[in-house]
Amino acid sequence: MKVMVGKGFIEALIEALKLTAIELMQLVPKILASIVILALFIVVARLLSSLAKKIVELFKLEDLLKPLMDRYQVPISITSIILALLNIGIALLAFYSIVMLLFPEHLELASASINMVSRLLSVISLMLFAFIAVAVVTERVKAERGLRGFMVLLITLISMVLVVDIAALSEEVKSSLTWGLSLGIGLSIGVFTAWFFFAEKVAKPS
Repeated sequence: MKVMVGKGFIEALIEALKLTAIELMQLVPKILASIVILALFIVVARLLSSLAKKIVELFKLEDLLKPLMDRYQVPISITSIILALLNIGIALLAFYSIVMLLFPEHLELASASINMVSRLLSVISLMLFAFIAVAVVTERVKAERGLRGFMVLLITLISMVLVVDIAALSEEVKSSLTWGLSLGIGLSIGVFTAWFFFAEKVAKPS
């Protein structure tokens, strides 16, 4: 009886090893293809990073933004920020390609995750671009303090609308927050317009 049980266990173990070997053999081409895809994306990332550096040097963005970076003591350069966003985007594409090849049953989850990360990165990129653009423009045209503060406030409110849009909130809460922020944007524009055009007249003694 013990001999039969031992033989049955050995046969089951051999069968399990055979099935595992078959599954591994089926996965080998996909794993090799994933390695090739990863290598291609690494090459593409290096090429695009080199191209991005040349574009930054061509338009002299570092020299243009250096006074701004020094004033606010930003610890990283604009080139590093651009390269980081670029490499994250390429990494997301590589991740999606590998999941599609190796784990197609989880493709929907991967798509949802990548969509959320992409929206978050797009909001961060827009906010960064908007604040840098405002800072550069106000610095170049020597805008007065009130105008500079209003532009920063306006961009902050618009950025908050974008953040609310990607936040994991119910539709009712999103709608209420968006409505409130939109009202704040409208009131800010109205108050600033009144101040900009009528401040001197109000300040004059009667």
